[in-house]
Amino acid sequence: MTSKGTAAFGKRQTKTHILCRRCGKRTRHKRTGECASCGYGKSKKLRKFNWQNKKPVGRKRPHSRKKPKAKTKKTKAKKTKAK
Repeated sequence: MTSKGTAAFGKRQTKTHILCRRCGKRTRHKRTGECASCGYGKSKKLRKFNWQNKKPVGRKRPHSRKKPKAKTKKTKAKKTKAK
C-alpha cells in the first residue's frame, strides 16, 4: 500500500488546469472545460461574487511612521549691518 505523503507527490505529473481563453489564467479545468476564475465554459456571464474584493471594515491598517529626516547643517550667511 502506498502512502499519500512525500513519495506520492513525485508521481503527480499531469496538468489538471490549462490556460483559459477568456481570462488568460491557468485555471480552466482540462477535463470539464470550466474556468475556476472567470467561469468560462460554465456560463456566458463573468464569474463574480459580492464577497470578492470587499474592503475590510473596522480593521486598523498599519500606518507608515514618518522617519525623522536626517539633520543637515544649513549655513546661512550672516547679514552685517553697515554703519
